[in-house]
This record gives sequence, structure tokens and C-alpha cells, in this order.
Amino acid sequence: MGKAGATAFLSLAFVVLWFCGAVATCYTARSLWSFSRDRGLPYYKFWYYLDPRTEAPIRCVWLICFINSCLTLINLGSTIAMNAIFSACAICTDWSYIIVIAAFALNREKMGVARGPFHMGKFSKPVMFYACLWTVFVSIVFVFPNYMPVDKENMNYTVVILGFVFFAAGGWYVADARKWYKGPVANIDEEDRSMEEGYDIEVKGAGAAYEGSNGSSTVKHDAKIQVAVAHSDSE
Repeated sequence: MGKAGATAFLSLAFVVLWFCGAVATCYTARSLWSFSRDRGLPYYKFWYYLDPRTEAPIRCVWLICFINSCLTLINLGSTIAMNAIFSACAICTDWSYIIVIAAFALNREKMGVARGPFHMGKFSKPVMFYACLWTVFVSIVFVFPNYMPVDKENMNYTVVILGFVFFAAGGWYVADARKWYKGPVANIDEEDRSMEEGYDIEVKGAGAAYEGSNGSSTVKHDAKIQVAVAHSDSE
């Protein structure tokens, strides 16, 4: 390949990593902002803030940048600890997927959630259950030691990190958060703000068909759950 080719491929890798990091920062900051909206974080009123100029959760973005910088410094002291953090992140991300998949596979009919325009028919549930089993399997693999024999220098500390997060978050919920945390807040704008923007909010019950305008065309849906419909004054 030569020096020039290696430099070109390495430069391309850096570009890909930069865009990947930018996207990850964006969606993580928005997830943090949403959790603050649901009152799931300490000092949620401070984090639940949108910059008036960019309408972006700027405080959450800077918090994520600060946390990422601190995590990067760990690699200077111990690559073993950094690898454990990577494995823990992979496990947590995978489980954030399969919790939803499992709930949908087990309770879709009970929850009254209609299938989307694309689905796999009778193969839907087997595929979802397989995805859950596979994720459980790879999660176990991620906590295995990276080297043999195992000692304190090459131990995979992923299970330690996951255990700390589990007991810290669970303990906080049992001790305090269960008294006031009510789950996700409905993602519906306040009525006054909707009126200022020229919309009337109408909530229809389960099983009702609803119609809304997306600005250029009319969209119709058959709702299985309560929905909020925005009708513009121009209709």
C-alpha cells in the first residue's frame, strides 16, 4: 500500500470517526434533553433548556462533550478500563433495543399497537425473539475476559461498571425517584403555544380515525391510541 495509501485510508477513517462522533453527540444530547423533560435527571430544569437562537439543547450538548472528554482521559491511564467502558456501552445500547422489541413482541396486541406498513407477517415474532436471544448471548460474551489467564491487569471490568450503574440508578429510584417519577411526559405542545402558531389541538380516543395536515398534503391515519391532532386555521 505504501505510505501515501496508508495516509489516505487513515485520513478517511478520521473523517468517518468525526461524523460518527458528531451524530452520536447530537442524538445523545437530545436523549438527555428528553429525559430531563421527563424529570428523570437531577436538576432537570437546568438541562431542560433550548437555546433561543438555535433551538438546540445546548447545555446537554456541552455536558455530553465534557463527559466524552473525561472518558477519553481514562485511556491515557488504562486501556483495560477504556475497553470495559466500550463493552458496557455496547451492552447498554443493545439492551435499549431489545427491551422495546421484547415488549412489542409480547404485548403488541394487548397494547393495541397497529403494525406499520412494512412487517414480516408470521415471521415477525420469531425474528424479534431471535434478536432478543442473540443480544443476551453477545452481552454475555462482552463480559468475558479478553485474555487468559486472568489477573487484575487484564480483567474485563465491564460487569463492575454495569453493576455500579444498575445499583446506583436502581437505588436512586427506590430511595427517591419512585415517589415522583411518573414516566415519559406526553410530547404535546401546550395549548397556548399551539394557538399562537395557528393550530387547534383536538384529542380523540382509541379507535378513532384522525386527519391532520402536514403543510402540503393531508395525512390520514387509523389511530389505536389517544392522539393529538393539529388542524391549521387554513383548513
